[in-house]
This record gives sequence, C-alpha cells and structure tokens, in this order.
Amino acid sequence: MAEIAAAAGAATAHAPDQAATETTVWHGLTAQEASAQLQVEPRTGLDPAEVERRRAEVGPNKLAEAKTEPGWRAFLRQYRDLMQLVLLGAAIVSIVALQEFSTGVVIIGLTVLNAILGLNQEGKAAESVAAPQRCS
Repeated sequence: MAEIAAAAGAATAHAPDQAATETTVWHGLTAQEASAQLQVEPRTGLDPAEVERRRAEVGPNKLAEAKTEPGWRAFLRQYRDLMQLVLLGAAIVSIVALQEFSTGVVIIGLTVLNAILGLNQEGKAAESVAAPQRCS
C-alpha cells in the first residue's frame, strides 16, 4: 500500500503507461489503487488540459458504433431459425405435393409475419442499447 501512496504522490500530469494499463486487472483494484495507476487525484479529477491531452492520445470515452445491417439482410437473417425453415418446408410441401395452395400461402404469410415481429424486437433491443450513447 505504501508503494501506491508513493506512486500517487509522484504522479505527474502525464498519462499512465499504456502497456501497464492494458495488463491491469481493474476490477481487482480499490478506487485508490486505480486512481494511482491512472495518475488521477480522486477528489479533483483531471484538469481540462490533461483531459484534452489524454482524449487526443487515446480517443474519446465512447463505445465503437456497430456497422448497420441493410434491412433486407436483417429480414433474410430471420430465416436462419430452424422453425422458420421447417415452416417454409411445410408450405412448399403443402403447395407442391398436396396441392393445398391456400394452406401453403397462409404458412408463408405466418413466416413473414414472424420475421417482421423478429425485426421489430431487434429494433427495440438496438434502440435500448443505443439510448445511453445518445445521452452522453
């Protein structure tokens, strides 16, 4: 603990060593230990000049944005589900082998409805994930 206090006292206005921060098990450190490692005074934080310097060095404290998937591809991805494929198979058998066109069309309609509902759920989940990023 004495080493940490000495490190905190000897901290300069420079960012911590990049290699040391990449190998640190942060969840195992106390707040004081993490502050010393990052060379930050817990009560006052960083001065604005140091914040800008570190931001220029390591980038903003922001999650990387995911690449957006085209709508048609997201729709087709819904058909990777085994149940969707089974229903499509049943629709094809119903139309081709049994000559039950109305049954086949209804089954295909149900798979399309299921895919639309799946896309809707994914959209809501993506919006929930993106909400905290919009607030910052």
